[in-house]
This record gives sequence, C-alpha cells and structure tokens, in this order.
Amino acid sequence: MKLHEFVVRRLLLLIPVMVGVTILTFTISHLIPADAAAAQCGDKCGVVVDYTEDGDPITAYAANRERLGMNEPRIVQFWLYVNHLGEGDWGESSTYHRPVADVVKDAAPITLEMSFFALFIAYPLGITLGIISAVRQDRMFDHISRFFAIAFVSLPIFWFAMVLQLLFATQAPESGVGGICDPIFGTEGGCFPIYGRHNPSLTYPVDGFVSFYPAGGTGFHLIDSWFVTDGKLATLPAEYGSNWLLFKDTLLHLALPCACLGIASSGSLLRYMRASLLEVLHEDYVRTARAKGLSEFRVVIVHACRNA
Repeated sequence: MKLHEFVVRRLLLLIPVMVGVTILTFTISHLIPADAAAAQCGDKCGVVVDYTEDGDPITAYAANRERLGMNEPRIVQFWLYVNHLGEGDWGESSTYHRPVADVVKDAAPITLEMSFFALFIAYPLGITLGIISAVRQDRMFDHISRFFAIAFVSLPIFWFAMVLQLLFATQAPESGVGGICDPIFGTEGGCFPIYGRHNPSLTYPVDGFVSFYPAGGTGFHLIDSWFVTDGKLATLPAEYGSNWLLFKDTLLHLALPCACLGIASSGSLLRYMRASLLEVLHEDYVRTARAKGLSEFRVVIVHACRNA
C-alpha cells in the first residue's frame, strides 16, 4: 500500500470514529445522574426570573432547561449538541462559571508547555536506557532497568508526584507538604516550587490582579517572560528584575511536574525499545556487520537501532 493511500484510508476511518465518540459522549452525559440546569443555578433554582404571557412564573431552573434545550426530544438535543460542538460553543463550566472553550484555551498553553518538556525528558531517557538494557540483556543493569520500568508503568503518577514533592519541593506550610528542602526559595539545596507557573509575587492574570506578563501574549510563560516591558520589570522585586530571571523562575516551576510526567512515561518507552532492539539484534544483517569487524557501538547505533 502506498503512503498516500494509507493516509487517505486513515482519514476516512477517522469519520466513523468521530461519529461514534460523539454519540458515546452524548449518551454518557445523559445517563449520569446529574442535571446541568440545576448545577448552573445552584441554590437559586427556585428564584423567579420571568413570567409567561399567561402570567405564570418562570424559575431559574426552568429558564436554564429551556436555554439548554433540555425540554426538547433526545434526537433534537443531539442535533443541537452536534451543531454547538461544530461551532465551538461547548457550553459553560459549572465549576469556573465561564465558557468551556475559554477554559480550554487558557489551559492549552500550560498543557502543551508541560507536555513538550515531559517528552523532552521521556524519549531520551527511555530510549537510551532501553538500548543499554537490550545490549546488556540479563545482566544487573538490565534487571534494575526493567524493575524501574515496570514500577513507573504500574505506580500511580500522582503518587510519584507526591514523592517528588516530599524530596525536592520547597517547603510550603500552607500546602501540608513538608519536603526536605530549605523553605527559602532560591537558596542552596536545589529546591523546586510546586505552585503555579511562576512566583506568586508576580501575580496572575485574573480579575482583580495585575499581570506582569503581556496581555494577549502566547500563553506560554517561557516565551512571554521575554516580552515583559521595562516599566513592569522596574516594579518587580530585585530577584525578578529581568527577563532572564522571569524565564528562570518559570522554568523552575516547570521542573517537578515535567520530571514527574517524563520519568513516568519513560518506563513504557524503555520496555518498547528493549523488546524491539532485542528482536533486531538477532537478525542476519547484524551478525554480518559484526563479522565485518565493525565496532559494537556502530553495529548497535547505526545498524540495529535504525530498524528497531
């Protein structure tokens, strides 16, 4: 099968998958014992917000049901659901009381920023250890690496995150996380903060607080830290009085979560790389390369890893 045929086939298969996922999510959202209209009005569901033409009162709960289309038949509700989904109208979050699309938009840069650095840790670590483990099959290094690979795959990632907090986090009394680091951020001992995307003294871009990061920026604070203006830098404490120090502070806040995600993900990559390389190392062309007198490093890296 040619490459373009494979791509077209996969794209066509994406259509029924998306339709199936849409139907499944709609069905689950209507099967769970929850009422979106009641969740939005909370304890004010019985408050009268309007009157009908006949003078009958309309409560906040009834108004929400009408606005959300919950009084319509299921098939009409599904059609409205698909239309709103395609238009980017994903409703309002009952937790943040904001449009869901805006919540996702705000969280996307944070997620992408952490994911990028987590992959930057996971792939080199997992692939490198997988290669060494395969080359040293059934030796001490192989047994130890396989043990840790299985451990990282099996253990809950939130538990591993708590361990990293206890070992490397800046002590924060209000968090209940003790830690073994000096509570003064930036002192010797290698402490890492566990809150937010930067130091709280820099404030966050929320209502009632001034943000030192530029409005309408990329949302990636590692990038936006270089665009904070001189006027705002002058109002910051001395330890954050330059773009480089802002960048460094943001990077330190990313260190622990990215390390947690990256190390935990490296376990699966280690196992995949080891299994694949062990299979390739027994191929005839690898034995031929060794018979020609090539170094073991060249045999493994240049010939075996290329096909693993």
